[in-house]
Amino acid sequence: MTIGIDARPLLENRGGVAEYTRHLIAAMISRAPEHEYVLYTSGRCRPSILESIIPTHASCQVVHVSIPNKFLNASMVFIGRPQLDRLIEMRSGRRLDCLWCPNGNFVPLSGRTPLVITFHDASFAIEASWFSRRQRLWHRLVNFPKLVGGAAAIIAVSEKTKEDLRTFFCVQSQRVTVIGLGTAEPDANSGDELVRDLPKKFILSFGAENPRKNAECLVDAVYRMRSLYPSLRDVRLVLVQTENASLRRLKHLIRLRGLQGFCLIRGPLSSSLRSAFISRASLLAYPSLYEGFGLPPFEAARFGVPSIVSSVASLPETSGDFSLLVNPYDSTSVARGLGTLLLDQRVRQRAIARGRDALNSFTWDAAAAATISVFERTQSHSRI
Repeated sequence: MTIGIDARPLLENRGGVAEYTRHLIAAMISRAPEHEYVLYTSGRCRPSILESIIPTHASCQVVHVSIPNKFLNASMVFIGRPQLDRLIEMRSGRRLDCLWCPNGNFVPLSGRTPLVITFHDASFAIEASWFSRRQRLWHRLVNFPKLVGGAAAIIAVSEKTKEDLRTFFCVQSQRVTVIGLGTAEPDANSGDELVRDLPKKFILSFGAENPRKNAECLVDAVYRMRSLYPSLRDVRLVLVQTENASLRRLKHLIRLRGLQGFCLIRGPLSSSLRSAFISRASLLAYPSLYEGFGLPPFEAARFGVPSIVSSVASLPETSGDFSLLVNPYDSTSVARGLGTLLLDQRVRQRAIARGRDALNSFTWDAAAAATISVFERTQSHSRI
């Protein structure tokens, strides 16, 4: 079987979709080397990370189109050319049995190659204010209703995401297969100056620049926690931004609450530094307003770090068994969750133990096996 893979998410270098794409490609090639894989990328430079995830013995080929993506994307959107499957076949000399897109993207096709797409979440359909103007335009041009409507099969990363596909895009349930994400062995860097300067006790949170991650509620919760639990007044909050941003509103709130010196903003971080930050945290705070899956609690569980997570969207489904659920719209609820995990050793140790058990259920190898099974079913159906 020859599997075409739209590997453009690797150009992002960081973020959940890039991590998903990187780990799942590597796991699929390792688990099923009998298949042929053709990875497609585009842009001025070929992603350097490709060499690290493709084994030299694998029957794997990379097709890179050295055209700036803004020109290539414009052509795909307004002209419908080049057709991605035909382009990959022409450049690789192989006929594709299916094409997999690890995320929504500009994917004009010839109509003869079955498309499998992974759908991560419907956040863009739920709340436009969570995204910049540029991001909103990108989602509009990708045209997700048309994309998922034309797919031969759809992979959802959680049951909640599957439900959202039905709610927002009228996708029939039988077209969707739920395959959870995995977690990788961490690569901690303990010698960096950023790590050495971390507080002794701190609460860690990621995505400070993204309104969906709810950092302002978390800052307010830390303020309330210091009043509710005086013994925790020395615990700091470390907010990590995954992209450079001004964070004016967040910084203003920190000053308004008198938490300068107690709320630290760091990042963006490399993968190894991210692991190092997690390993030294007292707990992970993840009061997100919406997630399709939510990897950070699993990353924390690998280091024996417990988490508080929102009681909304997919988080009760994916990480609720080993995390403390809080109301993300109520900073007092978040504050009490923080205090409980920091002070109640019975609750804390139970969360840590359950987190380690949960890791066995979410592996990239299992995700790769299930994903390849979807490709194989799609191929067999297309031949009927």
